[in-house]
Amino acid sequence: MTFTPIDVPVYILAFQSFTVSLYLLFTNSGQKLGNRLFSFFFMIIFLRIVFYYARGIDPFMGRISYALAFLYGPIVWLYIKCLTGKSKLQKSDAYHLAPVILAFVFFELIRDQYELSELLIALSFSSYTLFAYSDVRSFVRKNKAFEANLRYLLTGWLKITLFACFAIAFFSLLTSMFQFWNNFKLVQVGFLAQTTTWLIVVNIFIYHGIPSLDDLMEDKTSKKEVDNKYKSSPLSEEEIEYYSNEILKLLESDKIYQDPTVSLTHIAERISLTTKSTSQVVNEGLETNFSDLINSYRLKHAQNLLVTKNNQEMNITQILYEAGFNSKTSFYNYFKRKTGTSPKDYRARYLTDH
Repeated sequence: MTFTPIDVPVYILAFQSFTVSLYLLFTNSGQKLGNRLFSFFFMIIFLRIVFYYARGIDPFMGRISYALAFLYGPIVWLYIKCLTGKSKLQKSDAYHLAPVILAFVFFELIRDQYELSELLIALSFSSYTLFAYSDVRSFVRKNKAFEANLRYLLTGWLKITLFACFAIAFFSLLTSMFQFWNNFKLVQVGFLAQTTTWLIVVNIFIYHGIPSLDDLMEDKTSKKEVDNKYKSSPLSEEEIEYYSNEILKLLESDKIYQDPTVSLTHIAERISLTTKSTSQVVNEGLETNFSDLINSYRLKHAQNLLVTKNNQEMNITQILYEAGFNSKTSFYNYFKRKTGTSPKDYRARYLTDH
């Protein structure tokens, strides 16, 4: 197979997809199910590229590559389901593998009619992406308590990613049309547009998605669901109040939030409770979730550092690490979501007023 300049971004995409897939597979940040789903998503991108280039050795590999593309849509949709409350996969989710199997059989029958393959992939991917976006919007409307956080996600990297998926489906549709017209140059343009958009998706996730993994762990349960969750808990109301104060002492006196690796398990060990009981104390006693509890203290600390005159020589990067955040993206996103402004503008406005 002859090497062309178009192959360069494809190789970059393959390398990045494989690397991100392995990272998500082994990281402890974020939701476990969500990480596994997106790890599989990026691995599919990598495998499709490998099988596509292997079609020159065996055309059967090319048909596998096209069949795998029918997994993109279901994985994106299931990932959105995960963010909006789905905690585990069910047997019924296996039905979404049916298009992949049917596509493989179909491609075996039509063999090398790749223009029809691109068209079917475009229809599948765009449909599932539309379902995913619709599910998020529906969840926002039904869960007003979490509207601000999910609206932030919709206007952030997740929304851009979904739009990019629509763009990929659109370019796939265009590519199929160019193939029907036997216009090889335009087909190359279509493939380049798809590859470029895929690179955008991968890099959005690298620079914005990965630093926000822990932010996606927001507790999305209602008050009734929280009560049911801990219905069989041995903790009394008095004990919940006691341990709530113990956690507040760790935050206000020991400032454990400044440790970027602090976890629910770590706090549970400090107050001699199980992780589940500690989660109950945070949810019921402090009426929040662990991620928001820690980040709220980090935010207050960062705000104080930004406006204290003795700290004006500290730049924003130094401040965010001092407060306990472990990435610029996570800090800037959380700061703007909670205050409505950037750290730089927050500092400038305060100094102007005082």
